Amino acid sequence: MAVASQVIDISADPLDERRRRRRALLRIGLPIAGVVLMIAAVLSIALYSERANRSGVLGLSADLLSALDSRVASEVSAYLDPATRTVAVMRDVVRDGSIAEQLPVIETLGTGLLKQIPQLAILSFADEDGNYVMVRRGPAGGTDIKVIAAMPGPRRVTWIHRNAADAETGRELNQTDSFDPRTRPWYSGAAQTDGVFWTGVYVFFTDQKPGLTASARYRTPDGRLHVVGADITLEDLSHFLASLKIRESGRAIIIDGSGKVIATPKGSDIVRKDVTGAFTTARVDDLGDLAITAAYDRFRVEGHGRRVIEVHGRRYVSAVTALPTAGHD
Repeated sequence: MAVASQVIDISADPLDERRRRRRALLRIGLPIAGVVLMIAAVLSIALYSERANRSGVLGLSADLLSALDSRVASEVSAYLDPATRTVAVMRDVVRDGSIAEQLPVIETLGTGLLKQIPQLAILSFADEDGNYVMVRRGPAGGTDIKVIAAMPGPRRVTWIHRNAADAETGRELNQTDSFDPRTRPWYSGAAQTDGVFWTGVYVFFTDQKPGLTASARYRTPDGRLHVVGADITLEDLSHFLASLKIRESGRAIIIDGSGKVIATPKGSDIVRKDVTGAFTTARVDDLGDLAITAAYDRFRVEGHGRRVIEVHGRRYVSAVTALPTAGHD
């Protein structure tokens, strides 16, 4: 068996050794602990500041988004609202007489309204017999007026042309014109309601341009049904949407409650021909814009409001606001 022996230095005092180690620990450990505490304090302050700043920025962003949402909705409503007020004025001014009796008033009223409200393209006046007056802008600031006298007597279609000074510059007959206002969406829709009716997108008969119409009905003292309408072309409405400045990458579209697109900044992407050659309106998912499609899907579930959506890893803020001016949902 091997026996190990230990060598002990009896000249060293264990208490002194412990004190020496404690002093060394204090000389090294305290500064290190101080540095650690300082770092922790700095990190805590930074974390608190980051959270406070983030909360403040998010609150400010929410306020900015709310203001932006309200501004866009107000501008769109302000663009559409004149058409609603126009048909109300037209109805009140001419409701006491037939179209033939009120023709001078209609010409003057239509010319004045078109000069004052640039987004209006055509103003229409029709009755249940097919009598009709249309007022639209002509060349060089003038006015073109189409008058259809369906009754009494043989049907006559007359074009009256006026210059910017409202002086008549020409008059012509067009007996090949087959237009019947009673078959158009703005007439049939307004005939069924007491309020202002907004059509969906359709193609105007005379100009062959897509647009939408605000219309309203009334009855003359003899009980005959009349309808007045104010047209806004899709081209003008699209130009207006394209002019809206929604930060750097935002865009606005107008849709109806069923998902049919009324207007986009491009305009050309929503009206197309079907297999019969008739014009039809695109739905939201036909636009090929994944963010807008996702926004509409969330709207169908959650209703109007603002929310954050994520599409292919990218986050978007969507805001859906009702337009009380346009009563077609």
